[in-house]
Amino acid sequence: MNEFVYCLVPAEKADFDLLADIRQKAMKENMEANGLFDHALYRRYFEESFNPASTWKIVEDSEVLGFYVLWDKEDYLYLERLYFLPKAQGRGIGAGALNTLKQQAKQQGKLIKLEVLPKSRANDFYLRHAFRLTETNSTENTYEWGCSRRPPCNYATREVRMIFVSEILPEPATQLSCRTSEA
Repeated sequence: MNEFVYCLVPAEKADFDLLADIRQKAMKENMEANGLFDHALYRRYFEESFNPASTWKIVEDSEVLGFYVLWDKEDYLYLERLYFLPKAQGRGIGAGALNTLKQQAKQQGKLIKLEVLPKSRANDFYLRHAFRLTETNSTENTYEWGCSRRPPCNYATREVRMIFVSEILPEPATQLSCRTSEA
């Protein structure tokens, strides 16, 4: 049985163009379905809010397949973005990233909160992964996962092999080559 290893690599300021392109490719269909697609406007918005310190690239075999932006708030983790290239969607990589984030939330005793466009396919994705719809309006659906009790929550999640680059490499992240390994 093959085990796919996806590495989580901290983003750098120089990654902006790459990540903006991934976002555009991932969001185009959903933005058009919601009547909102204006790539130049959303690129500018993304540039204004881009913070490499809160952004992680998801890498397989040295190729960036997606990324997420996670803000560590006082009482919850806010998942602002989780995007993948279309060719990486449906392969379980997003589920693996979510499981990694759930483990982080459990350790910190925090909720994960996020917002999704009403007509986005991501709504089904988050519902499949045990997120609760907590609010809905014409522009977004709000979801939560977990509990906000301390000590950490005791939710069971499926084991996934996501590796933070800092766990395996002392060198800069640009030297990373993620590989598929046999289980």
